[in-house]
Amino acid sequence: MHDSDPEGKRLPIKLDSTSNGEFAPVSLWPANIEANRFAHEAAATNAKRLGCSKRAFLTSSCGAASTLL
Repeated sequence: MHDSDPEGKRLPIKLDSTSNGEFAPVSLWPANIEANRFAHEAAATNAKRLGCSKRAFLTSSCGAASTLL
């Protein structure tokens, strides 16, 4: 995750649409957009609380748990 996400913006668990390359992904529903926003916000808050970077937090198991919440 470190090499493919140098800015640390990718969530450890995907909360949006995806495609296998055969079909274009569908547009995100408002609930998906809000879930992504909330997950990024929670990651930033929790990383600050733990005294680590957002990128380091997101690559940890804590980042995955925070995303699922």
